Amino acid sequence: MLATSASVVPATGPPRAASLGPNSSAQRAWCDSRAPVKFWASRVRRGKSYGACLDLHRLCVYVPGVPCGLTRLELASMRTSTLVTLQKIAGPKLWAQGWRKGENTLYYPAVRCPDGKVRQSRIVAFGWLDPDRPLSTEYARITIDQAEQIDREHFTTAQTRLNFYDSWIETRCVALGLVPRQLGLVCNPKGRDHFLFESFRPDRGPRIELDEQGNAAFEVILSSADDNAENLPADFVRRLESLKGTIHYRRLVGGEWCDAEGTVYGGIFDPALHLVDAPESWRAWEGQPPPSWPRYRGFDFGVGLHNAFVCMWLARDPLSGVLYRYRELYFTGRTVSDYVGQITALEAGELSALQRATPEGERAPRSLPIEGSWSDHDPNWRGELGKRGIWTQPALKDISTGIQTVTMMLRGRDGVPEILLVRDALVERDPRLVAEKLPTCTEEEFPLYRWPKERSRSEASSERMDQPVDQHNHGLAALRYVLHSLDQARSVRVF
Repeated sequence: MLATSASVVPATGPPRAASLGPNSSAQRAWCDSRAPVKFWASRVRRGKSYGACLDLHRLCVYVPGVPCGLTRLELASMRTSTLVTLQKIAGPKLWAQGWRKGENTLYYPAVRCPDGKVRQSRIVAFGWLDPDRPLSTEYARITIDQAEQIDREHFTTAQTRLNFYDSWIETRCVALGLVPRQLGLVCNPKGRDHFLFESFRPDRGPRIELDEQGNAAFEVILSSADDNAENLPADFVRRLESLKGTIHYRRLVGGEWCDAEGTVYGGIFDPALHLVDAPESWRAWEGQPPPSWPRYRGFDFGVGLHNAFVCMWLARDPLSGVLYRYRELYFTGRTVSDYVGQITALEAGELSALQRATPEGERAPRSLPIEGSWSDHDPNWRGELGKRGIWTQPALKDISTGIQTVTMMLRGRDGVPEILLVRDALVERDPRLVAEKLPTCTEEEFPLYRWPKERSRSEASSERMDQPVDQHNHGLAALRYVLHSLDQARSVRVF
């Protein structure tokens, strides 16, 4: 590697600038992360860009010869933001000597390493939309600032460029507890249909996810509400508060990954409210709803490899009237016989658990108290299920009124929902859906089920503007069948 600095210094240790340190727990977690991919999301102005630049700077100082990429969707956007932060961290002397404006690259002093080779670290700044972006370069680390602006193709391309290898650098990184190659993503929250949300699920909290071999796959880092608060001017805080009631406030101030107008259940379904642990009373029945709770089933018959077959089970608390979705089969590509075998085995296992847990001297249930079983109207599927002992009845399928019923039950009475989803109710996660970044259960469909976008009269479209887009709604359809059919049946009886 050619040295652009006037002098070559021995690798005796980092210069003074490396003593700069993180000033928040999130920045510390970012700089200390050993995962091959690290993802950092938070409210606006919480020190993300500072932490991202500090991380690259420290790596370049401690490990001579590493090539790093500091990127954003457009390079022009970094000139007055991210690069200003990098300049402050690098210091005036290093910046004056090492910044090459024509190359958009910051070169660090060349270092003669113990193996006798001269190495020089560098940080290359570029934008993913720049026509001359240096993608032929091999990188040891790429950090993407404002990553919510990129798409999945940019993310994939970045992964393919992390192929730099140098045996001495590899050994030094291991000795220092560093990752030789790493991708960093720094972003503000966006909608739940963004590929970053689907890939890293920040709603599940900060954590390290492992791959099938037990190795770290990625780390999720979230800033706290207090990070960098002391550096926010009072008028800036007041300006942010003026955004209350908007989607921008929820994302940039509240730190929520939430959807703008257009989602069918936007502002209605709230995971913090509607996703719950199983009631304590179920523990006495081996984790199952008590036999005194009526059961209901909902089916949506998925066809092909991308449309899930869904069977969900719900139980009603006879005291409160609240319905709990307590089990869900959500899978693709299997035959009717396969699904029937699973459903039969699951219900047999549930019945056995209830019978074992029945107190001595009391009558154990002889069958599950399934009082309703609603499905799509497909006669072939219903016929095949019926032949194998799984009864169904045609659901009330009107979409508009069904959505109203689901909405009404999600809102409930006096702020208490009438439908709740028990966590970890999924029987098994479909690896095909996981690989294709598609929903794997009903709760993952809520943020993706949306109304069609407004179109001008000149735009041809087969979408009905009064109907949601027919995607990401297999579990929601099964849920709607049960709630709306049950609600209408109750209304008829009352009448």
